[in-house]
Amino acid sequence: MNVALGTLPAEPDQQNEDFAAAAPGAAVLLDGAGVAGAETGCVHGIAWFSSTLGGLLLGNIAQDPARPLTGCLADALRGVRSLHEDTCDLTYRASPTSTVVAVRVGGGALEYLVLGDSTLLLAGQDGKTTAVTDDRLDQVGKQLRAPVDRLPTGTPEHAAALAQYRDDLTGLRNRPGGFWIAGPEPRAAEHALTGTVPLETLASVTLLSDGATRLDVLVDEMEARFRLIGMRGGAGPDAVLTSDVWGLPEKARPVPVVVVVDEVAELFLAASKDDEKRRDAMVTKLIRLAQLGRAAGIYLEVCGQRFGAELGRGATMLRAQLTGRVCHRVNDETSANMALGDIAPEAALAATRIPAERPGVAVVGDSSGGWSRVRSPHLTLEDAAAVCRDTSGLIPVLPRLDPFRPVVPQPSAAPVVQPATRPVTG
Repeated sequence: MNVALGTLPAEPDQQNEDFAAAAPGAAVLLDGAGVAGAETGCVHGIAWFSSTLGGLLLGNIAQDPARPLTGCLADALRGVRSLHEDTCDLTYRASPTSTVVAVRVGGGALEYLVLGDSTLLLAGQDGKTTAVTDDRLDQVGKQLRAPVDRLPTGTPEHAAALAQYRDDLTGLRNRPGGFWIAGPEPRAAEHALTGTVPLETLASVTLLSDGATRLDVLVDEMEARFRLIGMRGGAGPDAVLTSDVWGLPEKARPVPVVVVVDEVAELFLAASKDDEKRRDAMVTKLIRLAQLGRAAGIYLEVCGQRFGAELGRGATMLRAQLTGRVCHRVNDETSANMALGDIAPEAALAATRIPAERPGVAVVGDSSGGWSRVRSPHLTLEDAAAVCRDTSGLIPVLPRLDPFRPVVPQPSAAPVVQPATRPVTG
C-alpha cells in the first residue's frame, strides 16, 4: 500500500488549519473551519482544534479496529472537549470546528466516514470513480444566499446582507435541518455519512478537503498532459518536438477541456475563515490554469456581471490572465472598463453604446489590442437542449473527472405494444 500526504496553509505566514495523517490500515483528513471576524471563545485556535481532534481520532481508529468510525469520532470529540472546556467557552456559536474524512481497512473491506464538506474519492478497478461528499452545507447556503446575490458587490447593502448570511448560517450549524460538522458536541458524529466498500473493487482512495476537489483534479490533468508532451519529445523514431498538445499526433492528443466559471462573484463570496481559505485556494488554481492551461488544451472561461478588485484578493490577477474578452451591453463605464479597459479604451466606450433594443450584440477583444462589435444569432433554450441531446454521444473519456460527472437518468425502455388479436374469418 502506497500512502502520500500533502497539505499547505492558506497563507505562508499562517498556521495550517488542515490535518492529514495515516497509520497502518487507516487515514484521516480534517479541514479546520471558523467564522470570519467572529469571536470563537477558544484560546487555542482552529489549527489546534483540527490537529488535536485528528490525532485522537486516528489513535481511536487504530486501537479499536472493531469499533464503528462514528464511535471513534464521538470519543475523539469528547477528548478534545475535555482538554479545553475549563479554559474556553464552548457555548460560542463560532467555536472552532472541522470537517472529517476517515477510512479504515479491515476484513477485506474499506470502512469510511465523511462529515462536513470534504470529499472521499473511491477509484474502482473498473476505471470508475465514486465521490462521497457531504453537501448539506452547500444546500443550506444556497437557501440563505439569495438576498446576498441580489445586491451589487461592494455596496453597504451587500455587506449587511453578507453579515446576516454569516449569522444565519452559523445558527444552523449542528442543528436538524441545517448542516453537521465536528465541533464541541460529540453527537455530530451520529450524522456523518458512513459506508463500506469491498477492497477488491478499489484501485485507490483519496481524501480531499473542500478546496481540493474539481480544481485540483483539473490541475493534475494539466500536469499529466505536460508530462505527456515531455515524454513525446524524447529520443526515438516517434519523438515529437512540441510545446503544446496540438503538436502531438492525433492518436496521442488528449481531448480539449473548457472550464466555465459562471457568476464569478459567488466564487469570491466568503462567509467564514474556512470560506476565505477555500476561495484563496480556488483562485490560485484558476490563475494557474489560466496561465498554463492553453498549452495543455485546457481553456478557462470566466463569466460575471462585474469582475473587479472589489470582489476580493486575486480577482484582478485572475482577470489579467484572461486574454480574450467579451462584453455585452453595460449601463456604466466602470463595468465596461473591467472587461475591456486593459484591451483598448475605445472598446470599453463602444460597449456602453450598445442599444438596449439590440440583444446579442457584444464587443470582443484580445491582448493584441484589437477589438470589434459582433452579434450572435438567437438560440432558444429548446434549440440549445436539442443540440445537447444530439451531441450527448460525444462525451469524452476523462477518467480524472468521472467523479464529478452529473448522473443523467437513462430513459426507461418504451413498453412493447402487442398488436390486438383479431378473429380469423374465412
